[in-house]
Amino acid sequence: MKFIKEYNQFILEEVSKNEPIPEIIGMSRGLAIFLIGAPGIGKSYFVKNHIHTKNRNIKDFSTDDVSLLFTKDPNVYYRGREKKEGGRTKNASELNLLRMMEFMETGQNFIYDTTGAGKEFTDKGYEHIKEIYDNARQNKYKIIFIHLLSTLQTSIDQDALRSRHVDPHYIQWAYAKQQGGEVDGVKVEGNIQRYKALNPDAYYLVTSIDKKYKFYKFIDGKLAIRKNDRYVIKESVDNKDVTSQIVDTMLDFIDDGYDIKFISHGGGITYQQYLDGDTSFQPQIKMSSGVLVSQFFIRFFKNDKFKTYEDFVRICDEMQVVIARLSDLGWSLVKFEPYSSEGEQTDIKFHTIDFKFKKKDERVGEKKFDTNEFRSNFEHHTGLHILDVTEHDDNVYVEFDSIEYDGELPRNTDDRLERVAELYGFAHFDYRWPDKFVYFFWED
Repeated sequence: MKFIKEYNQFILEEVSKNEPIPEIIGMSRGLAIFLIGAPGIGKSYFVKNHIHTKNRNIKDFSTDDVSLLFTKDPNVYYRGREKKEGGRTKNASELNLLRMMEFMETGQNFIYDTTGAGKEFTDKGYEHIKEIYDNARQNKYKIIFIHLLSTLQTSIDQDALRSRHVDPHYIQWAYAKQQGGEVDGVKVEGNIQRYKALNPDAYYLVTSIDKKYKFYKFIDGKLAIRKNDRYVIKESVDNKDVTSQIVDTMLDFIDDGYDIKFISHGGGITYQQYLDGDTSFQPQIKMSSGVLVSQFFIRFFKNDKFKTYEDFVRICDEMQVVIARLSDLGWSLVKFEPYSSEGEQTDIKFHTIDFKFKKKDERVGEKKFDTNEFRSNFEHHTGLHILDVTEHDDNVYVEFDSIEYDGELPRNTDDRLERVAELYGFAHFDYRWPDKFVYFFWED
């Protein structure tokens, strides 16, 4: 009997060594898994094929499953019953939370399967996770976060293949809530950093394309990649300058032969120019307004490594890790923009992909406004000609005209003015095309 126990323990250790999420193996009680990811990303598939095959002693809690019990229709969400006295009984999400709270008192293993997004333009998703997390801590659970990441298009395509469909607009919202982004012109804060701050016992990122997984793990706050049977932290970039930090996050792409350029207001550099000491790329710039503006683009150009839709999907997949690493350094993804055209047989032909990152503007001095400097920067970044600039306490009024269009303003005048607003740290601006004047406001 002793030999059998020792042999079983040996087998368990060997299996755990080769398992990218070893906490799944061998725990019969006290394990809480928070499985997070946008709709359609494959959470249920991951539970069935990667978790339950290795530990069937884990109960899965899903709002979708609760809703289906009541509605019998995967496309109808259970909103609760109407009460005679007004209001409604608990909806599917609230019932799911209640079931988990009661289940945790038993100490048995469970999985909380959730998007982490909640109702659009609210913080309900994070609040629910925080509530379950706190209760699991009180019940002395070992808490593991597994965060599935993929591209927005992957979520939309896979959702179309399911029996239960989600509004594409909500998928866009849920996708933005993972790592940050923009929905309907509104900046959305991503939740990864907030989940890290909760300090779970382990936090894994799993990128997923066509149900093929790559595993990453946060170790001491830094993102490590799974190599063979262990997680390896890439060279620390904490003590390097800003440009080196940014370039280092892209070395895997550079080594693989992608054509990449780093672009900021100060200029752009390729990796070779970076090695040669080119200094035109300045992701941080301090204007006379006293605001330190920090932003830059990573641009992929079409080449042998990037020319098909499959290449595009692969880039988006691998960039999930770059986004997470830059997030550790304080950068947020604020814009994602592919440029493409249709080929002879309606095949999509990609030309470039832009990933724009930004830090919160930082006040580093008194607000001083130099009219001559502003004229120069305005005309350089917009290609428009200033007729008059007037500074007021709360705004700067500008009259301008076109240079290159015989008096006709370009259709993207809004985008050009946005460059100026970002450069000077204006909170917002008021402009309607084809007017030839604009108000830049310092505060909201």
